[in-house]
Amino acid sequence: MQSNKIRHIGGVPHQAKPFLVADLLSKQDKEKGSIVFFVNQRADYASFRKTLQSRVPDIPVYSFPEWDTLPYDRVSPSAFVVAERLQCLNALKTHKKMVVITSMAAISMPTIPNKVLEESVLIHTDTSPQGRKEILSFLEKTGYVRVDTVKNCGEFSVRGSLIDIFFVGEESPLRLDFF
Repeated sequence: MQSNKIRHIGGVPHQAKPFLVADLLSKQDKEKGSIVFFVNQRADYASFRKTLQSRVPDIPVYSFPEWDTLPYDRVSPSAFVVAERLQCLNALKTHKKMVVITSMAAISMPTIPNKVLEESVLIHTDTSPQGRKEILSFLEKTGYVRVDTVKNCGEFSVRGSLIDIFFVGEESPLRLDFF
């Protein structure tokens, strides 16, 4: 199968879709050939993803969901939805072969510009006091909230030489010790 050819496939029964995508992935080049799969509703994401990952465990599968709020709503989207969208956008920059599960509603909603996404990444190896200050400055600049005890995504706390950070998209916080 040619990796640069775009294919549109329709009329496949719902239960057979993950198997079709797995088959298409197995016939593509080992390094290239991502697939974007459109689902009708958010409820279809999890079942499709689970079945597909069991069929092709070596290929990363990402969800790019729609916002869980209405446009111009005063409430921000949930941290979970924001995390999923950011993980997917980051993966699109780094993976050559992957599957993105999305919907028409999701791709029609605004997203973060590529330049802003690139500026929102910090790769750090400096353990000096200056490096600690740089990390704290970065966290505040990128919208992390300083709290006494980290419980939710997007929060960080500082206690002496320790910095606890709950990164967006992670299941648990990370502790940095600058001792």
